[in-house]
Amino acid sequence: MRSNHAQYRFDKRPPLTKGSACSECKARKVRCPAEKPACSNCVRHSKTCHYPPSRSNIGRTVDGDRSTQSLRALDPPRAVTHPYSPRQRASQSQTPGPDPPRQELHQTTSNLAFFHQPSLGERNQPMPSHLDEVDLSWLLSIPDPRATDVPDMDATAQEHCLWLYFSNQVSSGMEMNIARFYERLISSDPLDRPHPALLNAMFLSVCQASPLEHIRAREESFFEKGDFALKEAIKDSASLPGNMLDLMRAAALMAEWLWGQSRKAEAVLMTSTACRIVLSAGFEHISSSTDLGGPRRELLLRTRNPICLPARDYIEIADRIYAFWDVIMLDLAASIAFGLPANIDLAQIRTPLPRPWPEYGPDPPSPDVYVSDLFKATIAQEDHYSRAHFVYIIQATILLYYSTFQNISSRYPSSWHEHHLPPLPPRRFTSHFASSPTPSSLTTANSSSSTFDLNSVVERFASSLPKELKSFEPATSDPLKAATVFMMQTILSATRMYLADTNDYESPNDAALYQARRIVDLMRITNANGALPPSLSLFILWTLACKILIREVKRLTQLGENIATIPLDADIDQLFQTFSVAAQKAPLVASVFQVLQMIRATPVSGFEQFSPGEEESPTSRSESTHVQASGEESQVPSEGNI
Repeated sequence: MRSNHAQYRFDKRPPLTKGSACSECKARKVRCPAEKPACSNCVRHSKTCHYPPSRSNIGRTVDGDRSTQSLRALDPPRAVTHPYSPRQRASQSQTPGPDPPRQELHQTTSNLAFFHQPSLGERNQPMPSHLDEVDLSWLLSIPDPRATDVPDMDATAQEHCLWLYFSNQVSSGMEMNIARFYERLISSDPLDRPHPALLNAMFLSVCQASPLEHIRAREESFFEKGDFALKEAIKDSASLPGNMLDLMRAAALMAEWLWGQSRKAEAVLMTSTACRIVLSAGFEHISSSTDLGGPRRELLLRTRNPICLPARDYIEIADRIYAFWDVIMLDLAASIAFGLPANIDLAQIRTPLPRPWPEYGPDPPSPDVYVSDLFKATIAQEDHYSRAHFVYIIQATILLYYSTFQNISSRYPSSWHEHHLPPLPPRRFTSHFASSPTPSSLTTANSSSSTFDLNSVVERFASSLPKELKSFEPATSDPLKAATVFMMQTILSATRMYLADTNDYESPNDAALYQARRIVDLMRITNANGALPPSLSLFILWTLACKILIREVKRLTQLGENIATIPLDADIDQLFQTFSVAAQKAPLVASVFQVLQMIRATPVSGFEQFSPGEEESPTSRSESTHVQASGEESQVPSEGNI
């Protein structure tokens, strides 16, 4: 089979002396004639020919230990943007050499969700060793029989995009088993290969990180082709059950891109599509990490019949669990940012939280962790050692989601809230979260009348965190661990900020201000140390804090206490400085920053007071914006509601 695709292999001619190729030929992965001052390739393509000054700037070599090879690739600060062919990786592993200057990605990654597994120090997924001897570049150029919309790129460019994706997953946010992906990529069964919608979505999520201009220029084309392939796949009922995982991933990746581009209406619909695929496939009801059978289909009984094939092995279960929680975190991040209810009811989730990849198998070393464990009255001591760090990030985000909606509910008049709105989750956790995640306990959950205090749940969760997630000192030596600590502490501060927020213009808001200013201090540390590239999720949290600070400045100004506003204005200036830099490359941050500037410039008289005793009609309330969650009324434009 390889002989039929020999034209896609890399050139077998002896390579030039190391360092003699120009940078343009190296970037395009073509043989350089090494002619000076300009090679014929660059002259023919009207490119600027540049030769590196010394061999210290030549491409990075790979460690001889193949097991650590992919771990270096998954480390974002060391990520290589120019892909290696398997033959190059094999030859370079024999001759160690210096590290190259690394390719910097955009300052702000396009990921909206709070769940960045590769950035959290869980580097436990090596590339399969046998792939070092296989040339995969030609495989991506084979047209898929199910669709004709495979990206019109050569094999090298497609391999380049895949290499970018797996070496910079912090920019994409969709974790998947690398070995299984490449196993499917070389499958002889066309139906087993990754769906074109997923491939286009993967290329879309990382194309702007490419140093190649023609790759970056295809960004909109990747989205259009991925969206078209997704819609066509949904029409194909025969092959749909086997494609649900790929389609869910594709929808989530495209939704994240739409959020980052500030195309909110499309992003809401695409996020809903990803969540409906989750529900249709039954991925929120994976009972355990060893459940190979899946839910049983019933033809006569009133049960859910998922549109999905059973998992064939434990790796596929792991892929489904990781993809499911990626979608949940995307949905929660969008809900927190824009005041939208989540598409999937968290109280009905039975799927365990993800565990490190090596732990999936018939006999996992530790028990599964569920959402319900977050609301247990006591936490077992062994839980501190069995949970991975990214599990705590997911749990903290769930608490943040509930705290934001509790805050929104306090702005409704009591009569409207009591007669027209159902009870909000923070007031009615009850046995959905108090009981075990078994189906029987969840179906009888409504019979319980006990409630939880969200404040106590948050503090109990904070006290249960491992020591390394509470302190900054141990994390300073490892940027990946530092990223985990900063994200965790920022989410916790935002949660406490919303729980303490008075959400009005009249009352002092000292407790919420303390947490808001703590978020600004964390941002200063992040900017100073370069602990992690700011993602859209961090800007969401910084925006929440900024609006609390602006509201307090308005209140103090109205009282005539201008001196008290000086430190708060300094914090706002620090946030605005960070926003102004990120806004140059992140459309969502740019739109939000513009509205924040407008809010800050609006005089105090421009904000009407809200009386809790006033009765409002459902129509008028539905037309108001969710900016009221932070105290601003409907005069503030809704475009910047984040």
